[in-house]
Amino acid sequence: MVGRPFIPHAIPLKMLFVDVFLRQLYAQTDSTLEGSLIYNNCSDLRSKVRSDGWATTHIAVHRSDMGAALDDITSLFGECIPHSTRGVTEILSPKQSNQCNPSSLSGKYGLSAFPLHTDTAHWVTPCRYIVLACLEPGESGTDTVLLDMASAVLTAEEIALATFAPFVVKNGPRSFYSTILSSSREFIRLDRGCMEPTNAGGNKALALFDRERWNSQLVRISWRMGDVLILNNWRVLHGRDSIESTADRRTLMRKQIR
Repeated sequence: MVGRPFIPHAIPLKMLFVDVFLRQLYAQTDSTLEGSLIYNNCSDLRSKVRSDGWATTHIAVHRSDMGAALDDITSLFGECIPHSTRGVTEILSPKQSNQCNPSSLSGKYGLSAFPLHTDTAHWVTPCRYIVLACLEPGESGTDTVLLDMASAVLTAEEIALATFAPFVVKNGPRSFYSTILSSSREFIRLDRGCMEPTNAGGNKALALFDRERWNSQLVRISWRMGDVLILNNWRVLHGRDSIESTADRRTLMRKQIR
């Protein structure tokens, strides 16, 4: 859909993309194997993300080699965007709210469940793809949840609300005004950490994307060491279940792609 706006007028989102929720199953492999990247082929992986908005695969390498193996996958989708302080690869682990930026989801929710959101929503143009890889699934069995907005259905009134309710997107001196949806862009912008409603309409617009509303359509990703998730960040919202404590060893690697 490159070059076309994400929301043309006020029609159900289901009409905009292919309504597909099939998750491709990849082979289970011995995690002691070295240098084995498991998926059918590069074309299949890209096609899966193009059609469904997300895909999973599995890397069977030692933990120390995960970064290099992940580079092979990210190169299929574009150029990695470095974080301002943490480089092109971020390590995500459980943290309490007081350990994090107060404008981030971690700063607002800590170990509680994360709401559905878009990564890098505080950027003028969020990154196109997100790649997550599991270094350690942890003891809590904390799932990642996905909602493909191409298959979600909003009424015309709800689309109008999400299109016109204004927010301040907090990003220090580079803060700006925006909305969740827009007829002039391809992506959805949603992040309760950095997006502050300017009126009651903004709070109502956020409520449209509450996880509870979409429970029956959420796809759950249960992590095991070596699992990789690639998602179209412009199309697929994601969240996280709660984590019991900072002692949980759940550790993910994240790369953001332009």
